[in-house]
Amino acid sequence: MPNTVVELLEDKAKLYPNNTIEIYKVESMTFSEWSKKSSQLSHLLIKKGVRKGDRVAIMFSNKDGIFYKISYFAVSKAGALPVPINVRLPKEGVEYILKNSEAKGIIYGEEFRDLLKNFELSFMMSRTECEEQMKSMPHELPQVDIRSDDYLDIIYTSGTTGFPKGVLSVHSSLFVRDDSLYENLYAGKTFMHSVPLFTFAGSHAMMLIPLRYALNAVILPAFNTQDFLQLMKRKDLVMLYAVPFHLISVMKIEDFWKENYDHIKLIMFGTAPMPSWAIKKLADKLKQTWIMNLYGATEAGMAGCFLPPGMASLKPDSVGIPLPPTEVKICDDEGNELPRGQIGEIWMRIPSSKPRRYFKDDESTQKVWTQDGWTKTGDLGYMDEEGYIYIVDRKKDIIIRGGFNISSAKVEGAIMSHPDVIEAAVVSVPHHMLGEDLFAFVVAKSELSKNDIMNFLKDKLADNEIPRYYTFIDALPRNATGKVLKYELKEKAKVIYQELRKKEGKEV
Repeated sequence: MPNTVVELLEDKAKLYPNNTIEIYKVESMTFSEWSKKSSQLSHLLIKKGVRKGDRVAIMFSNKDGIFYKISYFAVSKAGALPVPINVRLPKEGVEYILKNSEAKGIIYGEEFRDLLKNFELSFMMSRTECEEQMKSMPHELPQVDIRSDDYLDIIYTSGTTGFPKGVLSVHSSLFVRDDSLYENLYAGKTFMHSVPLFTFAGSHAMMLIPLRYALNAVILPAFNTQDFLQLMKRKDLVMLYAVPFHLISVMKIEDFWKENYDHIKLIMFGTAPMPSWAIKKLADKLKQTWIMNLYGATEAGMAGCFLPPGMASLKPDSVGIPLPPTEVKICDDEGNELPRGQIGEIWMRIPSSKPRRYFKDDESTQKVWTQDGWTKTGDLGYMDEEGYIYIVDRKKDIIIRGGFNISSAKVEGAIMSHPDVIEAAVVSVPHHMLGEDLFAFVVAKSELSKNDIMNFLKDKLADNEIPRYYTFIDALPRNATGKVLKYELKEKAKVIYQELRKKEGKEV
């Protein structure tokens, strides 16, 4: 079994040279080309002065996903650390990551030339410039000593609550499981996703799954409901990954229910809560498909939980059991493990030769990782008697209304079960007596009113869980991984809420 991502690519390129990576309707490359071109670019980077341990930023949208993959492995082959940059960041956000990571240089897509033009780094190369200069470089793997306990990359968190933090990963942490079963079953078949490659899920999971399982891959440049559905119909497709929003969007299309998808053996979803009603409907439709909820965090790395085959319909509210060799425990605020059924913070751990940490942030590192390797996820949940884990909410998303803890995720799921609701987000607003009140943002596909929603929720939620304030909008603000930017919604909700209370003649 390989011990580094470089070994993984080189091994699979020799065994499956003609497997392809396709950016849907844009371009494609084979595993063999992936190996050779990343080596050429790596030699070019070394010529530019890149040495082991340096950081090199890479900035490409999924449209340039082919060259993102080439660049990521080129930097790795030089022994340096790729630093993927969120393509949605404003100039100030890009500048922060370049400075924080101490990037020596950057490789980027042509679309970001103007945004990057005033930065000063040792080198800055667009895709076009790289491709031209690579032509004279050798195809062979550079002779750089890369070990399993070397740091692999720096993936910056989504920054939904402030400045993003750079998480240092180790090569060995990505090789804690045996992939031979999937390889034996599905080699040469196809895997599909539309996750941005610069994210943790995009780089560590979506980019490596085709290599691990010897799959072809097709990647959407951007999520499009019709394209996603069209790709689901491909008979060579055996595996796909989606954020819940993608699956719910597809399920809202009538054409989805007319097709047979028995060829799809595994559907994975994660990064955000999936309402239990949607999981049940999906499991009922796709009876031959393993519906797997993957739960984890950038800070936890390959540690995570999954729903075993057949459990999606039996335990739709659960994120599953620990995915071996992951360990999970539920802890109180002092770090004491709680009994089954009690709600606390979810802690996760996986074997690693070197602990993860935040780059240049020892204070935050000590708050998230314990000395014996546990990651504090920031999620509240509990474990049932059978060992299945249930997420109640993010710690910061629990709303305390009149002394009662209310899960925003539970309320959102209930609202989204309305047939005319596409998505919803519930946030807190300050209340002069209750402490906090509930405010719902709703995206609907037909005209709905506040009373329509409230009446619908009467037999689904306790009366104190039903929001009294609503705004209907065209779309929820999301980050690149599909997570709703609740801090943006909270600021909007405060302003709207204050105006509504004043109109009602009530104290704010």
